[in-house]
Amino acid sequence: MHELAMAEGLLRDVLDAADGRGVEAVRVRIGRLHAVMPDSLRFSFQLLSEDTAASAATLEIIDDPIVLHCHRCGERREGDLWAAAVCDQCGESGMALVGGAGLAVEEVRLSSGLSVVPETRRLSEHIVSHLVRQHGFPIP
Repeated sequence: MHELAMAEGLLRDVLDAADGRGVEAVRVRIGRLHAVMPDSLRFSFQLLSEDTAASAATLEIIDDPIVLHCHRCGERREGDLWAAAVCDQCGESGMALVGGAGLAVEEVRLSSGLSVVPETRRLSEHIVSHLVRQHGFPIP
């Protein structure tokens, strides 16, 4: 259940951005490559945020689809990661992963109505890097 670990990092960044102020909502963009179960992430966030400034916060999750790019012909498409081995247009092997690997906090809306963006929007560059290297897809 990696959603619990994600929720821990997310909550840490949200509380840092809120700086002791109440949090009403959090918007996060999560790439499909992370294979996150939204309900599990919401539950984990709610559980971990009890007795914090984010205890009443709702979590809005924006799905970031997998996007592949062919360096040879420029073809760009949404798709299944496993279909990235060969470009449909020119037959080039090894399409680059250009979307769907991110994990970023886009907005923390405070109870006062103000919105802030955490200084470290990217929660998981090391995780993304590991997954991309593990599957052999270059990052442009």
